[in-house]
Amino acid sequence: MVAQAVQCHGSGATGEAERLYNQALTVSPSHPVANYNLALLLIEQGRFKAARLRLLALLKAAPQDAAAHYTLGKVFRAENEPLKSLFHLRRALDLAPDRLETHIELIEAYGRLARLDDARQAATAARARFPGQADIPAKLGLVLLRAGLPDEARPLLLAALEAKPDHVLALYNLAKLTDEQGDPGAALDLYRSARTIDPAFEPTANKRNEL
Repeated sequence: MVAQAVQCHGSGATGEAERLYNQALTVSPSHPVANYNLALLLIEQGRFKAARLRLLALLKAAPQDAAAHYTLGKVFRAENEPLKSLFHLRRALDLAPDRLETHIELIEAYGRLARLDDARQAATAARARFPGQADIPAKLGLVLLRAGLPDEARPLLLAALEAKPDHVLALYNLAKLTDEQGDPGAALDLYRSARTIDPAFEPTANKRNEL
């Protein structure tokens, strides 16, 4: 039943997938795959409360599930519960320290709580584990931009672009910063570079300024 649900989910038949996941969970309420995949489906639909319940059910049966902690951390972020988000992200990192995405989310979580020193320390630890990875300085740069620290953010965005010259979000945030600091010509060049890399990128139409 779960295998059928996964197949339906992958093919886009989400209604049937949800029905099958729920049917499986009536038989086995703590089924890890059914709970986790149903949570992902619900997140895709913006149904965060329902997703949270599925992840909590999973963690009750399997408290060491790092992926569930990570995903629950993201759900709590979407629900504007930053302390709960931070708790689960830190737990996820303890259980699976080699997952880059968890490090990135942890930097974001500290930033949302205005714990900038913790965000910096998290980024330092992440860069030590993943040297040369562009998303880490890009994320910390964004956090510091939001905190009103453009002079500290700029070298981080440049470091991200040095590691990955086609990092669209670093380009966008650097362009935005450059424009705000009074150099619209240079900012326009950066925006154009972002559009060349990703023709669907529309910084004026949508604020795609997060990783």
